[in-house]
Amino acid sequence: MEIELKYQVPTKEIADNIWEDEFLTEISDPISKESLVMKAVRAEGDHHFATLKANGTHKNGLFTRDEINVPVADDSSFISLDSKLFKGSDSGDKLISILGSKPLVNLIEMRFLRRRKRLSYGGAISELAVDIGSIITDKGEVPIQEVELELFAGEESALLALGEKLSAKYGLLPKETSKFRDGLSILGYK
Repeated sequence: MEIELKYQVPTKEIADNIWEDEFLTEISDPISKESLVMKAVRAEGDHHFATLKANGTHKNGLFTRDEINVPVADDSSFISLDSKLFKGSDSGDKLISILGSKPLVNLIEMRFLRRRKRLSYGGAISELAVDIGSIITDKGEVPIQEVELELFAGEESALLALGEKLSAKYGLLPKETSKFRDGLSILGYK
């Protein structure tokens, strides 16, 4: 289960300020600090994953949903991705029952730099991710400028408190759509 807060960041400069924020640096694990180029479906550095997110809810930027990450060989796996890769999970089995033998088709590509670090706040462990890049489709592209706080352990209330502190300091507004939903909007899907 994935639980994360998403905020739209107004400018790249504010995203940089959040990444360098003294308070966040103090509550972070310096060993966890890294920058990754994210592309295609889910290429994180040298590791490649097929990801299925489903059965979600969201309100005020708080997303709660199933997330299944399955390792795949490399980027070429996304040219012809078999939905049976997700077999054995409730969401994966539902996807397979809907698609039957139809292949998965890549409609949306995301390319962004993710800077992330692990935080300890209010008894909870979370990850701060600052994402800057683009969502690309055959019908155009839109920028990605967002901050995510994902809960790894502890109480959701601690994640919400940290999110409130961050949004108040930088004037962030909750993001009510996922990157995937933003991509679908470019393609004209409601």
